[in-house]
Amino acid sequence: MAKDWFTWKGESSAAYGIRVLELPPISIAQERMTYEKIAGRSGSLAMPEGDDVYEDVTLNCTCMLTDMAMLDRAMGWLRGSGKLTFANRSNGYYEARVSNQIDLNKIITSREERQFTVSFRAQPYFYLSGVEDIELTTSGETIINPYSIASAPRIMVYGSGDVGLSIGGQLMILKSLDGGILIDTALQDALTLDGSGLLNNQMAGDFPTIPSGTSMVSWYAFDEDNNPGAVTKIVISPRWRCR
Repeated sequence: MAKDWFTWKGESSAAYGIRVLELPPISIAQERMTYEKIAGRSGSLAMPEGDDVYEDVTLNCTCMLTDMAMLDRAMGWLRGSGKLTFANRSNGYYEARVSNQIDLNKIITSREERQFTVSFRAQPYFYLSGVEDIELTTSGETIINPYSIASAPRIMVYGSGDVGLSIGGQLMILKSLDGGILIDTALQDALTLDGSGLLNNQMAGDFPTIPSGTSMVSWYAFDEDNNPGAVTKIVISPRWRCR
């Protein structure tokens, strides 16, 4: 693979006859806030919208098409939304969308410099690749988020009956489990374990994040007659992310 490259929706730029001339610099998203002027006071009052709320980032990549026969396929590939990885930050990916209309005039009319710029508008977080799931079989164990941003995990709870689950002090009540339930904080949905059906009516409480640092994961199980239920294990896909 060339020294500079990007992958988009799981495919490499080189596969479409695209040579990367300049990668975007590694950028940190700007915190989203409003500024209010106070009468009789110099400057303004900065008011952040909330914890870990940031603006999207724009990532511009300068490219050259090396094979005109690939033009139609390349332009069809560079659209929509998906996962984006750059050579200068290859240990993870952005969730992004192609945000500009690519100027084809220079590509078509130039014999030598078939350059163009593709702009990606990315969510403010950089997601780490190769992160292993965390499997817990004992209530009261701890997990560690090594990054400064809270993650939006995917949590599979295997068990039966009514279950109370706490992650870092965030409590959920899961009702009438029959085998288990999948909690997806990113989607804000409770689902069957295979992800095919909605079970939002079997969950009460907030969808939990995993804050930076150490968090305790604990649970208890019972049925409507206050008889003991069962939790076999909990599997967490942490989705670690940073700026």
